[in-house]
Amino acid sequence: MAAMSERSPQTLIETGLGHYRQARLWRSRWETMDALSRARAAFSQAGRTEAAQFCEDVRRQVEAGGTDELPPLPAALLSG
Repeated sequence: MAAMSERSPQTLIETGLGHYRQARLWRSRWETMDALSRARAAFSQAGRTEAAQFCEDVRRQVEAGGTDELPPLPAALLSG
């Protein structure tokens, strides 16, 4: 995680987006939750707390078995 703190906010946002896209592709619940946690961490490091919270909320839904398909990440959460 130390390496993430040295990255620019834009790079962290792109990293978070990549993890979120990956989470949407996984079929394993555990791999999906891991990718969502990584996306949340990247968004949090970039100062995008709303995007980080969105990822955490979706991760909790996946953990509870409450979603078959992840929703798209709202673009409005990344502006700011």
